[in-house]
Amino acid sequence: HSGRDFGTLVPEIKGFSQDLVPHIQINPRERVAVMRKGGNIRLQDYCRTPDKLPERVTFGLAWDVTDGVNIDLDAAAICLNSDLSVVDIVFWSQLRSNDGSIIHGGDEREGDEIGDDEKMYINLGFVNPSVEYIGIVINSYSGQELDDVARASCHLFDSGQGYDFATYTLSNA
Repeated sequence: HSGRDFGTLVPEIKGFSQDLVPHIQINPRERVAVMRKGGNIRLQDYCRTPDKLPERVTFGLAWDVTDGVNIDLDAAAICLNSDLSVVDIVFWSQLRSNDGSIIHGGDEREGDEIGDDEKMYINLGFVNPSVEYIGIVINSYSGQELDDVARASCHLFDSGQGYDFATYTLSNA
């Protein structure tokens, strides 16, 4: 009754799995947002500690060389105020937000890294107080359709604890 997406069913799925995995740990607050194109999440809904945002989160974007072609995907963070006006943008050409709270790890132009190819580090405690929303945008600089890129995915995770808040598979989307 309170589920926002499939990821909120994680505790129930684990509960039904107890016959197969008797020692499975069930946390009734455990949730992972399974994103969809154009979707959004409210981060506090996916925190392990109610009403307490982590100090730092990381956005990771991953993809692989496809059919022998190096592909350049790019991640950007767009900071908006309550009127949805742009306060700041962080991307491959501007690797740091004006307030220093968001740092882009640099442009990866090939997709040949193991794990995340690009990362953005967000220190939530230092985000400009006028920023109400942080939108993450992914585009194909080299022009391929995102659903044609091999194993393209992204996730937002707690930098300290390492668990995912949200995950999204870009391929075949």
